[in-house]
Amino acid sequence: LDVTVVDESEAPVAGAIVQIKGVPASQSVTDKAGRVSVAFFGRESAFAQGVCAAKEGYFNAETVRFSSDPIEPVTVMLLRADLEDHPEYRWNHPAKDHDPDDAMACATCHTWHYDEWRSSRHARSADNGLVRHEALRMRRLDPSAPDDCTGCHSPGRASEDPAEGYRPRGMRAANHCDFCHKISHVTDLRQSGVFGALALARPDPDALRRPGGIHHVFGTAPDATYAYMGAVYNRLFASSHLCAACHQGGGRWRDGLPPKIDTFEEWRRWAIAEAAANRQVKSCQDCHMAGGTTVDLEGEPVDQIAWDALHRDPAAVHSHRFLGREPGFAAAALDLQIEKARGDDGRWRVRVSLTNTGAGHRIP
Repeated sequence: LDVTVVDESEAPVAGAIVQIKGVPASQSVTDKAGRVSVAFFGRESAFAQGVCAAKEGYFNAETVRFSSDPIEPVTVMLLRADLEDHPEYRWNHPAKDHDPDDAMACATCHTWHYDEWRSSRHARSADNGLVRHEALRMRRLDPSAPDDCTGCHSPGRASEDPAEGYRPRGMRAANHCDFCHKISHVTDLRQSGVFGALALARPDPDALRRPGGIHHVFGTAPDATYAYMGAVYNRLFASSHLCAACHQGGGRWRDGLPPKIDTFEEWRRWAIAEAAANRQVKSCQDCHMAGGTTVDLEGEPVDQIAWDALHRDPAAVHSHRFLGREPGFAAAALDLQIEKARGDDGRWRVRVSLTNTGAGHRIP
């Protein structure tokens, strides 16, 4: 299938990803003329083909053709997304029962992901009493010290009122769905979360290009084209650099001293060594948001059905539990060895060794 991708002025768009919806193996990239040929087996999209195109900075787009249509070139138009940050935007609550009149809540369609996230530490990052205690303690020790807590533990609220300070409690105060998927890029890691490391692109709430209040979301699926969400391709969401904005730095790291959190730099050093040894490098998402681990009430992997009846293979459905401290998850990264021997005095002597064999950073 020959495809041409153009923008609103009908100029060709080079470097756009073109994919048949639900067929990842068909991915190709347009040339300087905006053209590409996409190949796929008929059985992979037997009745209708969603010819999807995506590029960073544009809304994903789709043109549907049916198997009965003549085999002729297809044109897909990409509309440029507004990537300016509009602080007047107000976050959408993820719970579908928060506002009975609002069908745009994330949990309305993404029930599995919402249920996973709701029990995760990301959903409770603003409820952590220890963080509240530490924030007050550090502020008493040095009232002029930068706030390294609020920008990451309560980013939703901090992005609306940076001067308010850390106040625990509440889904929208934490790392919720709408907040995370409005992150445009990562800038200065010396600053914490929304205080400088995370660059947001909140949409203009008065814009009318998309119905509802969400307007756009960033993600890595070039074939996610649901009109209400306004999917915008962003490869950052498959990169560890997204996580670095909150899982690196703080404290005196700005002055060249050890940071409070060094997880991203630990991972980066590990990744460089793995790549040099020609071994596969895993991102944060590969481990903490592994595909194929989202399960239904019966414990079966979720074969997610998108809005237009597209079935996504369970491996393409990434977990939003953000696994970390769970015993089974930690056990997979650790090698435990126990040696014991009885001494001449009749006492047992036991040597226990615990080795990190699976994590790309130190085990906290």
